[in-house]
Amino acid sequence: MALWKDKYRIETTRKTGRDYSEAGWYFVTICERDKSPVFGTLVEGTVELSPLGELVARCWQQVPSDFDDVVLDEWIIMPDHFHALIWLDGSSLSQIINGFKGRVTRLNRQEDLGDFTWQSRFHDRIIRTQKELDAARHYIITNPERLKDTP
Repeated sequence: MALWKDKYRIETTRKTGRDYSEAGWYFVTICERDKSPVFGTLVEGTVELSPLGELVARCWQQVPSDFDDVVLDEWIIMPDHFHALIWLDGSSLSQIINGFKGRVTRLNRQEDLGDFTWQSRFHDRIIRTQKELDAARHYIITNPERLKDTP
């Protein structure tokens, strides 16, 4: 960990020198802070969304309306996290994700669907080849099948 103003800070996970508004595919994972299954439950290899999970889905589908250079590809809401493939060409990935997280949080408070908090960051991976894109799609589609059912 590095020091900034004599305090520890977490190093960035972003690729040094990368412009995160550069055209390309990105694989994004966003987690609930406490890893609580607030978005749904796993039942026999499928995710049954909670009302909060349904809100997450609605808000994600709204992203292309907010950013005209964004295309959504495969995505899935898991009980405590969210995976998505996104194409962008000009908009900032951080701006997109922060706007999405903010909308979910704001609407959740308005609709009183339950207490939750996003992790402060998100994980991303730059997709460079068709093989990586295909693998990421497969990972997203089959994610529920690989995990145990949740209570």
